[in-house]
Amino acid sequence: MGGPDAWLAPPSPSLVKVWSADGEFRGTGFFIAARTVVTCAHVVEHDEHVIIGWSGPDLPGRVLVRDPPARSGTRYYPAPDIAFIGVETLDNPHVFMDPSAVGRDLKEFFIEGFSTLNPTGGVALERRLVPVLGESDRYQLLSDAHIVPGMSGSPVVEREGSENVRGMLKSGKLAQGNSAYMIPTWEIKKAFRLNKAVLRAHMKSLPTLVRPRPGTPLHMLLTAQREVAKRYPYRVASLTRREPPPLSSVYVEQRTQASATGRAKTPLVLSPIELLHRHRNALIVGGAGGGKSTLIQQLVAASADWWLREPGGGTEPPLGRVVAVRAAAQDLLGGGAWYASLARAVNNDLGGRLDTLLAPEHFERPPATGADWLILVDGLDEVLDRGVRRELVDVLGFRVSQYGSTNRFVVASRPLEDREFGRLRTSLTGSDRTKRYGEYDLRPFDWDGVRKFAGNWFRPADGEHSPVEPAEFLDAITTAGVAPLVEVPLLATIAAIVFEEKPALPLPLDRAGLYKMFVRVLLTLRVQRQGCASPSGSSSRHWAGRPRNSAIGSSRTGSPA
Repeated sequence: MGGPDAWLAPPSPSLVKVWSADGEFRGTGFFIAARTVVTCAHVVEHDEHVIIGWSGPDLPGRVLVRDPPARSGTRYYPAPDIAFIGVETLDNPHVFMDPSAVGRDLKEFFIEGFSTLNPTGGVALERRLVPVLGESDRYQLLSDAHIVPGMSGSPVVEREGSENVRGMLKSGKLAQGNSAYMIPTWEIKKAFRLNKAVLRAHMKSLPTLVRPRPGTPLHMLLTAQREVAKRYPYRVASLTRREPPPLSSVYVEQRTQASATGRAKTPLVLSPIELLHRHRNALIVGGAGGGKSTLIQQLVAASADWWLREPGGGTEPPLGRVVAVRAAAQDLLGGGAWYASLARAVNNDLGGRLDTLLAPEHFERPPATGADWLILVDGLDEVLDRGVRRELVDVLGFRVSQYGSTNRFVVASRPLEDREFGRLRTSLTGSDRTKRYGEYDLRPFDWDGVRKFAGNWFRPADGEHSPVEPAEFLDAITTAGVAPLVEVPLLATIAAIVFEEKPALPLPLDRAGLYKMFVRVLLTLRVQRQGCASPSGSSSRHWAGRPRNSAIGSSRTGSPA
């Protein structure tokens, strides 16, 4: 049965305890679908409202279906004896229901449930290998000698560790002696189909999202985010003839591509928003200057924009039912409690645009009823100490694996060793691993993206237009043969600055030449503003002494990001 350690393992995330509304233990159940628990109808025969205890916070539940609705005077609850309970959560696991026939050579099932008949005196986990006695009509007949009261409603699998549920336990001293039944999976699925109108209505009936009132901490947070979204994740050199366009006007959405698994023939390519609707959590990997920080900033901006609109401006947020916040990986370090670290990171990101600091307690609660926090962790690779980075990844991996949490995560990083990223997924179990977590590479611009960028940079919707035509920039790229170079968003921005300041000069032919010309333009511009005769001497020395993150082309660690 997996050795002694198997008995010490926590219960399956899908397994639940069913309590009456006044706290009396009723029995066992398990998550079968989003926001839906299945158990035996006789377990909740006298309840309309229950409490569901599981690996996440306790959940209020409402009995949606009993099949059949009542005992109708019979000694035993009639078949199929199935009940469905609706709960209020945005994040629950669910089992895989395997309706295939069970082989007649199978001698025993593994059953995991809860009971009060144990040495602890309270409700505790029970694990049993239960012999198969035979068949009774369409049911598997099991030995009740190995089962204790409270286990009715438990999932039944062929062996410990199997994710394929073959049925549900119906226990009790039945007319033929010490026996119990397994309600087969196909019968549970049939009951679900017959009641799908009620069940799916509950699954889709999410709380109405209420936008925050001015003066509340959430409104303050969102207002600060909207202002921060206009800035670049690096400082942009001042232009001679106009102010640089705001980032929100220049941004061109990139696509993400599922990391290679060795199985998919055609890589899955999604927009970042599609990615968020496909996975609860994700890792996005991109090279230096690939647009990771800019993407995160724009996701935060899209979230803030929806929550700050007047009521009636769109029924659902574009990113899903989340409030996005950016947290620099380095700001999550320090060894403190999680919510204290998160609050520090968000406060550092928004700085003086916040009226007051956000307290850790602000992030312990959902941002709004029916919504989660989407925590966008930026710059994992910028944690340079491998041991410290590993500890942070382990913390994030633990958080990603927790069901019922109000935190979702997207982690952005340059490429690292796969075993480092693998630690984000090691705690994931169950049949919904793919929905819970995805790994993607951030794709560079294609030529259409470069064209959109040129239009946005030289003709921004919310900024001063450049005297340079976008077509001139595109022609210069083609002439110089640097189209592959400007597929990197940071290099496209550098090229645009260089060309706008020196449109008569050809663009350099390689990355090194582009950086060299970019620095020369910066120095020349600085000298011109200071009224000096040449870009040498004190002006150059003054430039060399500036912080490394003072202009585009340098990240927070001093290299393109």
